[in-house]
Amino acid sequence: MANSAIGITAAIRANMAGCGFRLETAQIRWRIDADPTASVGTVMDPGDVIYVDRAEDLIRIKFIRTGTTSGLLSVWCWSQS
Repeated sequence: MANSAIGITAAIRANMAGCGFRLETAQIRWRIDADPTASVGTVMDPGDVIYVDRAEDLIRIKFIRTGTTSGLLSVWCWSQS
């Protein structure tokens, strides 16, 4: 994660019904309703997993690191049937 809020690219979420996110390293924050900051948003600790299954939320979700160390976020998505 960067020190500015980033989301997933249109290429990754194209035709996707949902995505899962697993944080591998270093705490981050995430939000769907607005851009997160290092101190505002839902905390995600290493090992945490979240699932997003609404197209609108996949477009809007963003992540940011909470400290000086960037987190590694694994992302997997599934397509619409």
